[in-house]
Amino acid sequence: MSLNKVQLIGFLGKRPYDGLETTEGGNSVVTLDVCVQENYKDKMGVWQDNKVWHSVRVFGQLATGSTMQLLNKGDLVYVEGKLTQYTKVDKDSGEITYKTGVNGFRVKRLRDITKSPNINKGQYEKDKK
Repeated sequence: MSLNKVQLIGFLGKRPYDGLETTEGGNSVVTLDVCVQENYKDKMGVWQDNKVWHSVRVFGQLATGSTMQLLNKGDLVYVEGKLTQYTKVDKDSGEITYKTGVNGFRVKRLRDITKSPNINKGQYEKDKK
């Protein structure tokens, strides 16, 4: 028996609907950049802020639906999906690269950044550059 399930709550790094693409098979796909933050005290007792970016691919009707159209950069989202590994072949060099990411099958906006004036909108962007 095995289990492959991922649950993330984090901030969007860009507006997902702007990056809508179509696969060779005609399936719609959009990639979400989700920043997950973790705060902890280190051995010296100093608070540390750890930010990890996750690439989440969403396919089909979920990628083109109203949920994706309503999401904005900075929104807090819940993502449910599974870990996947996929390959990309560089068209020029033929080099194969392997990437691990999340295939999302459920996305929910938890907080609209435009309606949350107390959030520092730039706090999650610093590490993205």
